[in-house]
Amino acid sequence: MKKIIFILFLFSLTNILSQTRLEKGVLSSGGNKTTDDKHVLRSTLGQSFIGITSDGNNTKSLGFWYSINKGINDTVATAVVTLPKVESETGFDIDVPLMLVNSRQFAGSPHSWTATIRFNSTILYPIDGMPNCGGVDDCSIKISGEFSDSTGVLYNLRFKTMLGEVLSTDLVIEDFQWTENIVTVTNNGLFQLKGVCEIDGVFRLIKRSVEAGITNTFPNPAMTTINIDYQLRESGTNKMEIVDSKGEVVARYNDLSSESGLFSTTKSVSDIPSGVYYIVLTTPNEIFTKKIAIQK
Repeated sequence: MKKIIFILFLFSLTNILSQTRLEKGVLSSGGNKTTDDKHVLRSTLGQSFIGITSDGNNTKSLGFWYSINKGINDTVATAVVTLPKVESETGFDIDVPLMLVNSRQFAGSPHSWTATIRFNSTILYPIDGMPNCGGVDDCSIKISGEFSDSTGVLYNLRFKTMLGEVLSTDLVIEDFQWTENIVTVTNNGLFQLKGVCEIDGVFRLIKRSVEAGITNTFPNPAMTTINIDYQLRESGTNKMEIVDSKGEVVARYNDLSSESGLFSTTKSVSDIPSGVYYIVLTTPNEIFTKKIAIQK
């Protein structure tokens, strides 16, 4: 009698769920299958409420030990906006691109956006028409624009690098909004000041007797290969990498000279997608970067 009542309860449950099929989502003892002409119930009763539900092809995993299989509908516009990791010595004008690095259901029409970017203004001073900080060290500036491509540079932040109160600063996207309903993920960046040391709590410039670094890259933008001229001031193990705007290494070259001097090398970039990248030259005691573009 108890078994008949239990089966009747299960059929009532499936009628409530209409044409939805409930499938057991984990292995366990006590599971069974109950069916009629329209419904199939697989699992224990507890698993029915926290297991996998499906209707047609739209399957979703529910419950505390599952995650949603399709959290965002394919028709919803999405975007990933990021700031890069950048290094420079003091006294230089630098570009920090705010980039749309990935998107879906996006290209084809212009989309307006606004953003708030926060950084330490004692080592980064906004120039070339950018909003100023008004004397505030922990500066937040508001920028805006319009964009219609699927990826690319949304805004080119321009700074003068200075010897300030810190050696590095996070480049924080405090807020980013599209005027349309676009689901957006943001990734923060970092600026690191080079050629500076700390002595008794005071930051001082390091005097360099010999210039070093990446002196030239061509063609820029590159398509299949890129020529890189660089200078080394010290002997030892040196390596070169190509890094994307998120700081991820997309190519690594370990065949550089181990002696000081001027050098040129040609590297293949045929397997690297179009976009903005940074060449990073690492020597035993220094790191040098240079921005490049790859266009197929």
